[in-house]
Amino acid sequence: HKHTEEAEHFPDGRITESDIDTKAHFLTVPVRIGWNAYESENLSFQLLEGFYAAYGIGGTTNTTVTELGIQTETSSPAFGKGQRYRSRFDYGLNIGAKATINKHYVVGLNSEFGFKRIYDVQGGLVGAIASIIPGVSTNLSLGLSVGYQF
Repeated sequence: HKHTEEAEHFPDGRITESDIDTKAHFLTVPVRIGWNAYESENLSFQLLEGFYAAYGIGGTTNTTVTELGIQTETSSPAFGKGQRYRSRFDYGLNIGAKATINKHYVVGLNSEFGFKRIYDVQGGLVGAIASIIPGVSTNLSLGLSVGYQF
């Protein structure tokens, strides 16, 4: 999650700009049910839905503050009291689609919509989505998978 705050202008002419870059790592366990939407000898297509649970195993928040042309950089853990992420635990809805080609090659696309507000939205893509669609999850992820099944 990367966020660039707007520049703050002070009456004395100072301008302060902050760039915040947070990288959080989660261990996620999806539980999905799939329906065969299409099946032939060389191609099958499945729709998937279910839930997921996740636990934040680590991460960092790097902040760069520029004031009067001087940059100050700080780094802190992503999780913890007063940090960027409010909670290590997350859960939500998981939806996706999967195609199996020639019974061995797999291509999938999935998305997770978190039900728990684990961090404050302060801009970026998720902030834009949250401002357009009231009540939308503030924790959204998209994934692409490519594989070979034996």
